[in-house]
Amino acid sequence: MTPLPVVVAAEALVAPEPTEGANTVEDAAEADPTLFELAELHAIATTAAEGCYLTPDGGYPTAAGPGDLAKISLTFQATAPRSGSKYAGAYTKSFGAVRQIINLARTPGFAYKGTLDGKNARPGFKLQHAPFRIPDPNDEDDKGSYELNEWPVKSVLAGEEIQRMEGKYVVDCLCAYDFDGRIIAPEEYMKKLPGASVAITFNMIHYAFPNQKEDTFVADVVEIRLIKSQIAPPPSPKKRRPTVPEMDESPKKKKN
Repeated sequence: MTPLPVVVAAEALVAPEPTEGANTVEDAAEADPTLFELAELHAIATTAAEGCYLTPDGGYPTAAGPGDLAKISLTFQATAPRSGSKYAGAYTKSFGAVRQIINLARTPGFAYKGTLDGKNARPGFKLQHAPFRIPDPNDEDDKGSYELNEWPVKSVLAGEEIQRMEGKYVVDCLCAYDFDGRIIAPEEYMKKLPGASVAITFNMIHYAFPNQKEDTFVADVVEIRLIKSQIAPPPSPKKRRPTVPEMDESPKKKKN
């Protein structure tokens, strides 16, 4: 598989003026989503098994409390492909592009928050997917890509939240595909994606919050596909053919 090109739209990352009264990313995005332009990028990476939270219900309710199921995000970290992968160079280029456009778009003097992971020894970046959204009020056919009442959740509390969301939210599945191009079911995310080699298309968005003097960068997954790791297996040691000793036919060994 040919490494995907890196497409960077740095001019789309100019920090917008947030809507008055917007104190968080969610507040600003809901107040006026048109303020935030997107940059689309591609990367070939490994989904880190550690810190991979791709359960359909986001582990709801979390240790912090029930919160709002409608605002959960499924998250994971993209890291460098395994040692020896032919895609290592493509990942380095993609990671460098992400870092470059963040540096270009950062507001001087603002604290940084978001995509790049500086806590891990391996360079990586965090990605997310929000499965629930408010349908477009101007599109009566906007039903999402999955039946809300069939969305798999584990806890009773999550099931009750799903019922309360009926008619107010729709589901957008994570566009995740297996090796054969088949969509991966939500209940299979955690079985097939952690630790896998993947080709990812994602949007990056930059929010600037003057009140907090903070820049927030978010990477939203558009599509993720499983790919072969392309690592040649180590050569197996040559097996020596066992030597069968010939029967000793010397006279002294023969029975009379």
